[in-house]
Amino acid sequence: MFWVIEMSLRAPKTAIFAAMSRRLIDALTDALVSCSMALNQPDLRSRIELIGLIKIHLDVAASIIRVWHQWSSRKDVKAGECAARIISNKQLTYYFTEMEKLGRQLAGWRNQTAKQLEATTAKEDKV
Repeated sequence: MFWVIEMSLRAPKTAIFAAMSRRLIDALTDALVSCSMALNQPDLRSRIELIGLIKIHLDVAASIIRVWHQWSSRKDVKAGECAARIISNKQLTYYFTEMEKLGRQLAGWRNQTAKQLEATTAKEDKV
């Protein structure tokens, strides 16, 4: 999260980038809150929904990161103008490598929860 905060500080000081920075931080914060809620959720169906919500929040963050990278990689900057380097290719690669790992963990958590739900449902059906 600190890495993203530092990155947002490099964004141009315009209303649109300020809004994207807020949205990015909000999305990541919402993902963390959803994760905490899912960890403490005893109802397996609700837990699966919360895990899905984590994925949605992370997708929002990834979309903003992609836009920032495209902005940083612009080739249409006029002579004398300085294109703000918000995120480098190396940073983008690092971010998506880490998000891929997190995505695999979320998928595993979701699949394990679905198996638990299926087992619970099958046990209830026998009764």
